[in-house]
Order: sequence, then structure tokens, then C-alpha cells
Amino acid sequence: MNPQPIPRVLKEPICFTFADVVRVHREARGWEPNELGIFTKLSGQMIKYIEAHGRVPTIDVGARISRAFEVPFSLLIIEAERRLQL
Repeated sequence: MNPQPIPRVLKEPICFTFADVVRVHREARGWEPNELGIFTKLSGQMIKYIEAHGRVPTIDVGARISRAFEVPFSLLIIEAERRLQL
């Protein structure tokens, strides 16, 4: 049996949980989206889009976010994966 291609319009569940992890880390620091935007060289609006599940960050953007939080990028991914297992 051949697997069917995944339609391009669907997002993987980890995309949503990653966005949630970003929001949790940002809020834990007491930062507004614009503040995280300054640290990541993104607009505050883009941070809002990511957190609202409107955009899926690239690896580059995810790495910038993790650097702003001073945590390994892999930690954010692991947290997102753990949220999927709840």
C-alpha cells in the first residue's frame, strides 16, 4: 500500500504546539510580542502570527527565538513534542 501525499494546506500538530511553547516562554519573561520581535529581528506582528498559529516559523526563525530565550532550540522542540503526548 502506498501512502497518500499529505495536502499542503495541512500543518503538522507540532507546528501548533511549538507556537504555544513560544508564547509560554515569552509570557514567562514578561515580554510583549514586540519585545521578542526586537530580540529576534522580527516584527511584533510576525510573533503574533506565529503564536496565533497563522505562520509556521522556519528553522532560522526558531533558532533566533531560542537564542532570545537563551535556551537550546532543541529544548523548544522537545517541549512541543511533549505537549503532543499529553
